[in-house]
Amino acid sequence: MEAYRLSERVDPFWTLDRRDGTYQLLSETLFIAFQNSFHAARQPSPLLVEPMTSSHLVDFMMGKRDTKSAFERFRICEENGEWCKITSHQFRHWLNDLADKGGLPMELQTRWMGRENPRDTQAYRHATVEERLAWVKNGIRTREICGTIASVYFALPEDERDVFLEGHIQAVHFTPLGVCIHDFAIDPCPYYLNCVRGCSDYLRTKGNQQERLHLIQVHRRTTQALEVARAQAEAGHGEPAQAWIAHYEETLAGVEVALAVDDDPTAGDGSPVHPFKDRHSRFQAI
Repeated sequence: MEAYRLSERVDPFWTLDRRDGTYQLLSETLFIAFQNSFHAARQPSPLLVEPMTSSHLVDFMMGKRDTKSAFERFRICEENGEWCKITSHQFRHWLNDLADKGGLPMELQTRWMGRENPRDTQAYRHATVEERLAWVKNGIRTREICGTIASVYFALPEDERDVFLEGHIQAVHFTPLGVCIHDFAIDPCPYYLNCVRGCSDYLRTKGNQQERLHLIQVHRRTTQALEVARAQAEAGHGEPAQAWIAHYEETLAGVEVALAVDDDPTAGDGSPVHPFKDRHSRFQAI
């Protein structure tokens, strides 16, 4: 049987089509197991190895109707005596965090997890407050992160730039639309988290596909709401409808400017670009 399997093997012996014209080898696959290793009724085959699927992982960690979870098998309990539980999503975050803290390059993390863009791995990087602050400051220095504060930073003399960053970035919040550096301990959010309506604390990371996807969703929902508001205005609901029309139009304009960062050749590798450069900024006095 082993000789037969070897005769069927092609070179290279790929296990996963990466959809970019390349294949991932078995030796490059993070999780592999003998065939039927997680089957309740069949014996594992020590001659056949295959990549683990998400369903394998879920069955192993959470168990099924006729099988015990890994925590029950190895008798791992919480302090109150209940069996530990973890979902595949939680495990994926934990594994990314473990690899990140261990120094594994982000490009390798991205490949192991089957993602197409290394920037998408950023959502799985669970850093401390100090690490998040350092990441944002470094992103501004390298022109990867665009925003009002980035423009002010590069307008200052070089010997004053780092002092400026240390004094003005005290908090970092990751939102679906990008990064916010507003310190909520001092002042509540004046935009009610609607960052794209011109907030000077809003920062965009060029090429971040998750941010872009959320911005596109906001654009689609806002466009639909704008159509409803305009229909109400035509039906005679004058003043309230006009207020919402102005709100939606301002939101759409902000989303379009934020999306344009991805296509701006000066963002990320040239002069810094921020979405709302014509708006009032609390940094302009500097």
